[in-house]
Amino acid sequence: MIVVIAVLAAITIVAYNGVQQRARDAERVTDVRAISKGLEIYKAQNGQYPTHVSSTGQGGYEISVPTASNSDFLAVLRTSGVISKVPIDPTNTGDMNTAGSKLYAYYLYPAGFGGCDAARGPYYILFARTGESASSSGQTNFSCPSLTWGGYLVVGGFTN
Repeated sequence: MIVVIAVLAAITIVAYNGVQQRARDAERVTDVRAISKGLEIYKAQNGQYPTHVSSTGQGGYEISVPTASNSDFLAVLRTSGVISKVPIDPTNTGDMNTAGSKLYAYYLYPAGFGGCDAARGPYYILFARTGESASSSGQTNFSCPSLTWGGYLVVGGFTN
């Protein structure tokens, strides 16, 4: 009897953890889509994507962490009224350079960088660095010939 209860408890815990991971990944997909829509609205209003501030020390990317030193993550979207708040990853670790870190990051690349078509102009990359099951989220990865972000939830857009 005790063995049966222990087996059932183990199955329940494993199933619960899987549900939690899928819920966090679903939230990430929703958040990244919302930020991406904000970027597209900004581009429609201003003719270009916002320039990244790059004051985070995270390899040039702006990252979304709830600290004063990184509060500038796409601040231009907030101040222009496109979005009210940039979402924060549900299990945010705030450090992009650590394996398994979880956060959202934004970067505006120059035209042609990474083998992308230069005629399409500068482009942005927005990704969720999750370490969970984002690759199974159904999100199509943005890619350029010599750049890959395998396993990350990635969206992007060209200026032209």
